Amino acid sequence: METGEELMYRTLTFLREIGKNHLGETILVVAHGNLMRTLLHFLHYAEPHKLPASAVDNTGYVKLRFNDNTFEVMETEGIHLQS
Repeated sequence: METGEELMYRTLTFLREIGKNHLGETILVVAHGNLMRTLLHFLHYAEPHKLPASAVDNTGYVKLRFNDNTFEVMETEGIHLQS
């Protein structure tokens, strides 16, 4: 089983490669909610306890901007943070 750190290393390596090869383009990446939750935590969008398993709707999305080899969360939809 993969740890959260291993998942983020693999995911961010993939996303950076796509970002570098498609600068200025809009890219769609489809993923499971668990990956989306882990990514949001890793990008300091929310703490893990605020993103339970039910936090991501089936049609939820995260819009990222890739700049200088980093990612910024620009928009979310269908992501429900708990207090």
